[in-house]
Amino acid sequence: MSEPRDVPCARIAAINTRIADQMFTETGSRALRFRARKLCEACPLRVPCLVKSFRQDATNDAIIGGLNYRERLAVRKKVAGEFQTTARRVGRLNASHVTRYLREHPEILDEARESVKTGYAAAHDKSEQKRSDRADYELKHMILMCTGFGSAFRDKF
Repeated sequence: MSEPRDVPCARIAAINTRIADQMFTETGSRALRFRARKLCEACPLRVPCLVKSFRQDATNDAIIGGLNYRERLAVRKKVAGEFQTTARRVGRLNASHVTRYLREHPEILDEARESVKTGYAAAHDKSEQKRSDRADYELKHMILMCTGFGSAFRDKF
């Protein structure tokens, strides 16, 4: 197993702490956070790092184990279901058991990222639909008012 100082994030932090802070915290640019994700995905300590974040109950949007907070929460929920506990109690489970489970099921990490992306897309679609519905309503209302039928037919639309 790799030593903590041999992993990419530790090497970056040793060279330039400002860049490391921007890559792995919620304040960094999208490009730096993307690079942080890629580094984590290739890191041999990715899963133990992720499990450690469960124990520390990391609730910020930092990149930990290649995942942001919502993605880590999705992983916690999957792990909680497997170990028949709640997502909040995952951090209290035996770390070696959780680590072994996540190593045996690496697809869970990818599924977590996809489920969060799908959630973002669904929320975006819903807000777009609301905007579209509102625009349709306003257009119909404007046409009725301009044609003089506004007061008689307002409730039908």
